[in-house]
Amino acid sequence: MNIKRFYCIIVLFLTVCTLQAASFSVKINGILYILNSGYAKIGVQDENLCGDIVIPERVTYNNTTYIVNSIIEPTNTASYGGLSSISADNAAFQGCAITSITLPNTITSISSCAFINCSNLKKVVLPNTLKDIGWGSFAYCSSLSDIQLPEGLTSISAWAFGGCHNLQKIELPNGITSLPDAVFKDCGFVNFSIPASIKRISSQSLSMSSLKNVRTFIRDITRVSYDESCFANVKQMNLFIPMGTKFIYEEYYPWRGFGNIEEFDDGHSGETVTPKELIKKINGIRYSLYEDGTATIIQQDKEELSGDIVIPEKLTVSGNEYTVTGIAYPKNTASYGGLSSISAEGAAFQGSAITSIILPNTITSISSCAFINCSNLKKVVLPSNLKDIGWGSFAYCSSLSDIQLPEGLTSISAWAFGGCHNLQKIELPNGITSLPDAVFKDCQLEYITLPNSIIGLADECLNIQSLKKVTVMNDAEKIMCSTYAFGNYSNIQNTVLYVGYGKRSEFKHKYPWMMFSSIEEIDANTGIVMPYLNGQKETIIYDINGIRKQNTQTPGLYIKDGKKVFVAK
Repeated sequence: MNIKRFYCIIVLFLTVCTLQAASFSVKINGILYILNSGYAKIGVQDENLCGDIVIPERVTYNNTTYIVNSIIEPTNTASYGGLSSISADNAAFQGCAITSITLPNTITSISSCAFINCSNLKKVVLPNTLKDIGWGSFAYCSSLSDIQLPEGLTSISAWAFGGCHNLQKIELPNGITSLPDAVFKDCGFVNFSIPASIKRISSQSLSMSSLKNVRTFIRDITRVSYDESCFANVKQMNLFIPMGTKFIYEEYYPWRGFGNIEEFDDGHSGETVTPKELIKKINGIRYSLYEDGTATIIQQDKEELSGDIVIPEKLTVSGNEYTVTGIAYPKNTASYGGLSSISAEGAAFQGSAITSIILPNTITSISSCAFINCSNLKKVVLPSNLKDIGWGSFAYCSSLSDIQLPEGLTSISAWAFGGCHNLQKIELPNGITSLPDAVFKDCQLEYITLPNSIIGLADECLNIQSLKKVTVMNDAEKIMCSTYAFGNYSNIQNTVLYVGYGKRSEFKHKYPWMMFSSIEEIDANTGIVMPYLNGQKETIIYDINGIRKQNTQTPGLYIKDGKKVFVAK
């Protein structure tokens, strides 16, 4: 064999192999398939496809048989407005007018948005082999009413049946462990059962206006991760729970919000339930109690809570003592429009009508947004051991006027007192090193002293219209000060800046300090202002009673240029 013929054979062989390996699309019995290497994938269908569709396990083309094993994934999917809507591009049956479909047992997974917007689709026969239903697979199939999930199904993705308004019944197999975001949002269920296998219930997963009865087989809801917004309006629903678990469900959101809670025999009656944590309401305050003997203040019933509140250091429940050590963090916090506003979801005292609160010394940190929007809150007594005040802790407490920061406080987070319109006085302890974003934004402080420990001022931390006097104890060069620490420069054009003796010049030539209406020097020990006369420092003498003197000829104790001076006989 000559070498030229050999190379021709090799080229021919590679060409044949390439052709065999290459995928190509064909329409068989009205359904578009992508054929490749003995397998057939269901492709993007013509929107005019309609009627009852049966997908076979195998298709034959040019005397070659292909196994139908998958459905094409869309080229693009997107969600809009949080959980308000979704869309897809080039999904398999997207928008088709099919009325029913039967899928073969050779398929184990349904791709994302495969049947999205099939508004005429009424019945779906799923394969017994199915393991996974993808993101938005049947979303907005508004006519779908007949579908049965196979026993072997282990996963349903977010939005799988969202918007299926006519779907009134579905049974979840025990292999399902999660109800993801909006999976049944806006379906037409009246009754729904949650199997014991469920470990996660996500946001709006069961958000349906039609839902009236929920039956759950979960005995210890504290070991399930769930979002409080998983349901729509629980006040209009009945909740049926396993016998002996009512003491748990009655204490946890959103379960305790159901209009009616009843127990039923789930076949495990008499079994002991030991919750991961135990929630108890004691003297009107809700706590989480833990096995290690600690207790945490959690989200309160804001509609019920009001007046003057005292939190104790210790609680006694069923003979066990618990130490109150903290305040639970909210489930969600957010800022909007830069530094214009903030919000929180699930904060401890959020929006309650309390007028005062005393916190125990066993608490060393106040969580984010703990008291946000407590518009009636006037007085707060903080623990002497407090080290940290969290993000937005007292934001928008518009009546707050009485609060004293403890000496040991080392950290105040952004927005901690933002929007406290009635807060006119605050003293910063020397342990504070920085004032973060908007920490006192829109307060009504007239005077504030920045101790020697302050080395940082962030954006709008002192954006306060009412400021008349600002005292700075540190050197200008040691303070990293945002150009917008005081907000708009117009806010400080009528504000006097007081600095240490001999420091006037360095502040006068540095932003934003140079924008103050005037800069005066004070003595750090006495606080006496060191006046200037014609640009030169004037010697000022006071007696111990604060009366100005012309000289110190009479023996006694005087204050000269801000310093104590004793004149002997």
